[in-house]
Amino acid sequence: MARIKRAVNAQKKKRKVMKLAKGYFGAKSKQYRAASEQVRRSLR
Repeated sequence: MARIKRAVNAQKKKRKVMKLAKGYFGAKSKQYRAASEQVRRSLR
């Protein structure tokens, strides 16, 4: 059985978060880790 690689899905996930983080200050709109945390907090 072939191994499933997550490359495409991981990129889609990152793209979605970065799109939501557009307009945030500094690293929060540039770096995925900071952006994902901020998006999570904002959507809460």
